[in-house]
Amino acid sequence: MITELELSRAAARFFGVDVRPSLRLHGGDEAFVLLVETDGGRLVLHASPPWRTGAELEWTHEVARHAQRRVPQVVAPARRDGRTVFECEGRFVAAFPFAEGQMLDREDPVLRSEAAAILAAIHNALLDWRGGSRPPSGGRRPVPPPDPPDLRDPELDAWWLSVQDRALLASVTHGDYYRRNLLCAKRRIVGVIDWHDAAVRPLAVELAGATFEMCRDDEHVLHLERANEFVASYRTAGGPVPERELGMLLPLTRLWVRNDARGALAHSGGPDDDYAAKQMRPFRALASVRWRPGSVTGE
Repeated sequence: MITELELSRAAARFFGVDVRPSLRLHGGDEAFVLLVETDGGRLVLHASPPWRTGAELEWTHEVARHAQRRVPQVVAPARRDGRTVFECEGRFVAAFPFAEGQMLDREDPVLRSEAAAILAAIHNALLDWRGGSRPPSGGRRPVPPPDPPDLRDPELDAWWLSVQDRALLASVTHGDYYRRNLLCAKRRIVGVIDWHDAAVRPLAVELAGATFEMCRDDEHVLHLERANEFVASYRTAGGPVPERELGMLLPLTRLWVRNDARGALAHSGGPDDDYAAKQMRPFRALASVRWRPGSVTGE
């Protein structure tokens, strides 16, 4: 088990500066995250789980750096001699500048609109990515169990297989664009963090997932009026997802929700995970909804 002291010492050796542990931060389902003090300012040390490889992490860091060139809110890792990762107790670690802020309040329409605009900016900034696909994870990555009945939908699976032949607009994406990864201060987004799930995929898939995450409530019910506004803000900001693909956002949302539930089941190791159960509900409920952006009823 990695400790705060060991992590701080490893960072001190990597950067060649004094590093003092300050506060353990929330690290999601997989990471050990520590706020530290240095003479040059605060850093956030992010120790990935053992199954994350150095190659995949360095790839995600380059994605963040690429996006940051045009989107200043993106938080990219610090570098030392061209490297962004170091090792500690069998884990690869990266250090990020500390971005002070609170997670996005999805009840705030101003922040929802800005989140859509920044997503559009990120998508545009990454369209010229030439860094290839993401390197694979290690063999110990958690694997989800077989889908429970509430996540099975052969009709959706058949639709997705047919859609993949249509050459959807794809590029590298953030991968986990939701409120905890958007830090806000004074009703502005000041940091887009946690690029560890970045991957090449259809941009419409990320737009669908972000729409759901920004426009749902705490019971995981999607508010369609908010979804319309979010997609409209994305398009107004120049988001590159083509008009012809917007009609696919509802089934793509269901695919994203199902994959998110699968991830929760993989980490929890069982069907009784509360978060996964909450995601199963909209997966089923949205199957009977008629909606496309600009219309609540879909008519």
